[in-house]
Amino acid sequence: MQNILVVVNAQGEEPGLPMFVKHLADNGLVVQVEPGNLEGYASVITVDYQKGYTVSDVLHIAEKIKNDSSKVYMGSQPKQTRGQKILSNLFWFIQSKRILDIQSSLRGYPVAVYESIQQEQNQLNTLIEVVRQKVPIEEVALPSSSLKPNKSSLEDIWILFRTFFKYVLSSFASFLVDISLFQLMIFTLNAVDDDFRILAATAIARVVSSVVNFLINKHLVFQNKGDHKVPAVKYFTLVVVEMVASGLLVTGIYRLFRLPETLIKLVVDLALFFTGYLIEKVFIFDRD
Repeated sequence: MQNILVVVNAQGEEPGLPMFVKHLADNGLVVQVEPGNLEGYASVITVDYQKGYTVSDVLHIAEKIKNDSSKVYMGSQPKQTRGQKILSNLFWFIQSKRILDIQSSLRGYPVAVYESIQQEQNQLNTLIEVVRQKVPIEEVALPSSSLKPNKSSLEDIWILFRTFFKYVLSSFASFLVDISLFQLMIFTLNAVDDDFRILAATAIARVVSSVVNFLINKHLVFQNKGDHKVPAVKYFTLVVVEMVASGLLVTGIYRLFRLPETLIKLVVDLALFFTGYLIEKVFIFDRD
């Protein structure tokens, strides 16, 4: 295990830290309290000493790395609080990846992955970047009972929701384009037949707003830097499918329950909105 470097995060003079470092070294690991030269190391373990992780916990991760150093390993607390379960579910929705303990402060990385995420200061940011890089992640259950519970911060909530928040803003921006262009076309085509004017204004406004939404989502929301062709075909297929699904679902639910059409459409389109986010993130604007 001489090719594994352990980086211990500890602020100030922590009681027991010297002994903690010594025990790690006695088990064949090289330890640094601050990240230093990574040359010659195949893997890096990071551990927050203040969270209550033990030498046994670190060695548990080291053994996993010894068997397969291609993955990112995360030490997982045996019991999750209600708050941690909620964050885990939110992470799954936002990042499309199921991880039980997203706030784990004991992680093992291939050195190349560690170097690519060193600029990220927040543990949640590093995890999101690992997910984006599509590096395999394995959670390792830890037997330690001395772990301190992780607490969420407003920064964590913002990091978790910022992509979805940008998606909401993008949808609102395309709505403004849609309604504004619709009104402009109604005014411009004032002299033609009413039915044709409304149909033409609706079609033109929807096409333009969809293109605007596609470009915003591709470049700003999901930051997809690949070619436009394949994502465009997928995106506009999704637009058509959502339009048809909305019409059929609203019609079907109205026939069954005779509820107000507008209320039904609001609920149906809201469900399609969340579904559309997941589809766009996973299948359309996947950054790889």
